Order: sequence, then C-alpha cells, then structure tokens
Amino acid sequence: MRRGRALSTFLLSLGLSVALVAWLLSRIELADLVRTLAGIYLPSLGLYALLSLAGSGLRAYRYRLLIGPERIGSGGIFLVTLIRNLFVDLLPAKLGALSYIYLLVRRFGLSLELGASTFLLAAVFDALSLSPILLLAIFAVGLGTTRLSTVQFFLVALAYRVYSSPVTLLVIQSVVISLGAIPAFWLAREMLRSSFAAVVFALSYLLAPTLEIANLADFHAVAFSSALLLYAFYYAYRRRYAGFFIAAVLGMATKEHVPLSVFVMGLYIAFVQRQTAVGGVTCALAALWAWTAFGVVIPHFNPEGASPYLSRYDQLGKGPLEIVTGLFLNPRGTYELLTEPAKVQYIRDLLSPTLYLALLSPATRSSTWERAVSMSRPIESLAARMAWQTAGPSRPGNIQSTIAASCAPRSAISTPSSPV
Repeated sequence: MRRGRALSTFLLSLGLSVALVAWLLSRIELADLVRTLAGIYLPSLGLYALLSLAGSGLRAYRYRLLIGPERIGSGGIFLVTLIRNLFVDLLPAKLGALSYIYLLVRRFGLSLELGASTFLLAAVFDALSLSPILLLAIFAVGLGTTRLSTVQFFLVALAYRVYSSPVTLLVIQSVVISLGAIPAFWLAREMLRSSFAAVVFALSYLLAPTLEIANLADFHAVAFSSALLLYAFYYAYRRRYAGFFIAAVLGMATKEHVPLSVFVMGLYIAFVQRQTAVGGVTCALAALWAWTAFGVVIPHFNPEGASPYLSRYDQLGKGPLEIVTGLFLNPRGTYELLTEPAKVQYIRDLLSPTLYLALLSPATRSSTWERAVSMSRPIESLAARMAWQTAGPSRPGNIQSTIAASCAPRSAISTPSSPV
C-alpha cells in the first residue's frame, strides 16, 4: 500500500513536471532555445553551479546549527534546503521558503514551533547580512546628489562622507533600529525559555507602529535609542555592566531626555539586582547628564538663555530642581500632567500593540510613565508626528516590561546569578 502510494506520487510529480516543461517550451521558438544553449560559456556555468551548491551548503549548515546537530543529519537538511530553494524560484514573493517548515514537520517529525522559529531567525540573519550590501549598492549606484546643510552626526559622519545624501542617514537609521530585535530576542528567550516566544517578541519590536512611525518620520538620532536601550537593559539583566554602560552612554547621546530612561535602569540595578554601587553610579551619571543637557547645554545655545522645554512643566515649578520635587510634592499638578488627553492617547497607542501586558511588570514599567511625563506636546497633525519621532526610548521599556510580565512572578523580576 505504501509502495503504491509512493509510486503514484512519483508519477504525478513526473507528469506535472513534463506538462510544465512542455508548456514553457510552447511559449518559445525551438531555434532560439538551441541558439541560447549553444552560446552558454561552460566555465561560467560551472562556476555558477559551484557557487550555488556552496551557498546551499552554507545555508543548510546554518539551519542545522539553529535546529541542533543532534536532531537532523547533514544530508537531510541539505536536501531540505535544495527543495526550499526550488520552491523559492517557482513561487512568487518567496512563498516557497515556507516549504522548509513543512518538510521539517512532516518528513523529519520536528515541532512546528522549532521549524517556525528557526525559519524566522534565519530570515532576520539574512536581513542583517544583506543590509551592508544594500548600503554599498546605494553608494555605488546612487540615489541623488542632495547634500545635507546641517552638521553631520558624529557616529554616521564616516558613512555620510562616503555618500553625502539623506538616503545614507535613512538607511543607517533603519539598520540600527532593526538591530534592536537581537536583544529583544535574547531577553525573551532567556526569560521565557522559549525560542518561539523570542521570535514573537523580536517581531513585535520590529512591527511596532510607534517604531515604524519614528523610522518613517525623517532622520532623528533619538531613533537609535530604541536599539541602544534594549542592549543596555539586556546587559544589565545579564549583569554585564561594562556592556551596559557603553550602550547606555551611546543611548544618552541621542537625545536630552534619554538619561531619564537610563536613570530608571539604574533604579532597577540598585533595588532589583541589589547592586547598589552600580545602580547608584548609573543614576548619578544619568541625572548629571540630564541636568547638563537641560540646564547648561540647551540654555547656552538658546538665544533666550533658557531651556524651552522647562516651560512645559510650569505647573510643577520654574527650574529643574523645582520640577523634580514638584512631581512628588504637588500630586495634583502631577496628576493633571499625566492625565492630559494627548498623553493618555499616547500611552494607549504605546501599550495597546502588546495588549497592555507591560503594566503588569512593576520592575520595568516605570520607563513608560517617565516618557508620559516627558512627552508634553499636544498630539495633533504635525505635532503627532514629532511626538512619535522622539518615542524611541519608550519602545524598549514596553518590550522589557511585556516580556517580564509574561514570565512567572518570580522570574519577571529576578536576574541570573552570574553572566553566561
């Protein structure tokens, strides 16, 4: 019975292949086909075949590493990769790549979660590896000759010098933002003990409407903070404080209000991880950075000699110190500040994509309310776009809190005892 079914499947496949080839040949002249085949340069064809097989072999090796070498053999995953490549060429929009999941589940008995998670993770790796090539292609081909008249940002000045165009800045911004999916994946995998859930949270980060709007609304250095703060929190969670400080400092350099998010991370390190020295240094550094930005740098370069942002908190106080103390000593003013319709809508738009789960994590949700206080412009028309442009620091806190809220109560606020 099984042999007859296999023979029927083979004959059906053979018949479909013959019919497809016959239909394709009916669309062209036989003489043209012969002339084209006779004009093929065989060494180039052989080189293409070798490169194609080598690429398939490397892709199969990567799949096997993601799946686990003990779960599937080299020959089996290589055949799966060849079939996957065949269907990618046959079907539009790379839909044939889904055959990889089907073959792993039906032919090798692996779980759907494992197949889907390794498929999505491989797609992320493909995007990251192709981004530099895309950037070089833009530099080589060119998309215009427009030059920016503003001062070049320090961290992107080298690339901008190679190709002086707004396109350079937009491509760099997209690449840096997308890199935030990596720490989101790491955090979810370690907290939830699930590769599939890790992929879900990485995609949740990449598909977040707030992040998409910020990326599409021109170039703003603060958009980099989405990825940088996620790396900072991941290294803090793993107690790798050297990496944490590097990512935190780079994040604070993107916008004057980002130190407020880093300050909250310092509280997390001090009170949750009980590393009071590291947490205290973090809070002090963030507070000093914010005070320097709001109280020294911005007023110095403002013709009026004062920070224009402080006037938004007149109901709490006139200066930075009065505003900070007013948050605690003036509860009515703080309540009115947090419950403005524009800010309530902002919080709703920020938390709704993750079903408000971030509110269930007391250890990390503070960054959401920090952003609610700092976002004070009315969200209307152009101002709405401007508000979301600076929403970069909010997205990492939302992702962190949602992952933590998805854990058991203890694992939501605990951290590994030692780095790995």
